[in-house]
Amino acid sequence: GKAITIDGVPPTMEKGIAYEICYGYYVGSMIEPPPGEVAFLIQDGEGEDTVLQELVLIGDGSQVEASSPTFKSVVFTAYGIGDNFESAIHCHGEGSPVFEDCIFYTYMGNIWDEGIKNSDGVTTRIESCTFWSGDAFFYRGISNSNCSVTINNCDINGMGTAIYNYGSNSTINN
Repeated sequence: GKAITIDGVPPTMEKGIAYEICYGYYVGSMIEPPPGEVAFLIQDGEGEDTVLQELVLIGDGSQVEASSPTFKSVVFTAYGIGDNFESAIHCHGEGSPVFEDCIFYTYMGNIWDEGIKNSDGVTTRIESCTFWSGDAFFYRGISNSNCSVTINNCDINGMGTAIYNYGSNSTINN
């Protein structure tokens, strides 16, 4: 529940990609990770004053559980290898995460890939983000199940469904 700020280095033409990279458990491995092994996990009721910015998160997605962090200019990358469903990040529980100027990228042929999955009562705000899928058979840029989501000025690319809603209240602008 304590506020933290994790700040990487913004990418520039001289440096290339951001310096701060967090790897998940099984990137490049063909084995199934143990439960909870993700690139980044926020689960202790952190609030909006917990900020992650200018990072690249690579792995079995990341998770936000019953917390309300703010993500700014973060690249979320899921290389789903062992499962039929893969999300770059999964937000669930009674939290209110915010995503601003982020990139959600999924790749490597899962049957279903999702840029961001929102479920189980979460209230998510997504602002000026880009969603992209490499080669998933079905792709959902934003997948919402029993939650509330506000989406403003986002760009969703790749094949499949841009936004999937099931039992959810979504507001979409631009």
